[in-house]
Amino acid sequence: MAKSGGIPESWYMAAPSGQVARGATVREAMLGTEVTLTRGADGVVAARDARGRARAVCEVSDMVLVWEGRGEPTFAVAPFAEHGDPAWTGFRWTRSRTYATPVQNVQRDVIDNDHFAPVHHLDRAETRAAFAGPFVDTVSQGIMNLARIGGPPLKCHIRLDGRLHGVGLLTYRTTITLGIQIRGLLVTAPTPVDERRVRFHIGALTDRWKIPGVAALVRRGVVASVVADTERDAMHWESPAGRYEAAAPDPENPVHFARFERWLAQFGGADAVARTGALGA
Repeated sequence: MAKSGGIPESWYMAAPSGQVARGATVREAMLGTEVTLTRGADGVVAARDARGRARAVCEVSDMVLVWEGRGEPTFAVAPFAEHGDPAWTGFRWTRSRTYATPVQNVQRDVIDNDHFAPVHHLDRAETRAAFAGPFVDTVSQGIMNLARIGGPPLKCHIRLDGRLHGVGLLTYRTTITLGIQIRGLLVTAPTPVDERRVRFHIGALTDRWKIPGVAALVRRGVVASVVADTERDAMHWESPAGRYEAAAPDPENPVHFARFERWLAQFGGADAVARTGALGA
């Protein structure tokens, strides 16, 4: 049963797995409470909130996720095939500052094609979305300057195959084409501190290259660029006066937004006010 307001029902990332050592205790201010994580002698992570109530935990692909909602979790997050594959690097994680906006607001950007050019400087941006149960699958693509991820100032094509796993987890499988192809897996996990504030865990891994050190440089550049992009988005999330104008508005954008709002309603917490210019806030 979905909640009727406040923080939407979903899985939310509490910490990377490596930060919860066996026998250690980690405390996180999240979900309007303080969650205490402990990894037992059997290696399993348990979570309790400030009232001592046990919270459902899912540990998958280097993430410790905690369930927010009434009753048992209503969907699962599947492991990522790339994680643990020797052809891919491990995750590099960073954590954002806290933003004064609800989690519902930040995830609307996934389907908002009109913001990719003015906010993220993606030329000829195109986004399509499909909604199925607790998931939203998207395909976004356009022309990007490779300098955004620490490379030379060359134009390249980027394709992002995205999935929203509920409200609390977004994955992008990225393909950058510049004569060669660079593949990556990007994870952005916005976790509500409370109903009106959110922070992110941002992680990335890439396929390995035969040239030593190149994969690590690309991974570091991707994480840094996503942190910078998050700050650009925050100018709109945090300010009622925040605006952007698409040079050529996508006629599908209003359709995607309407479908997104219907999708979001299944998780409750639909009382948040969107602040993106495309929604006219």
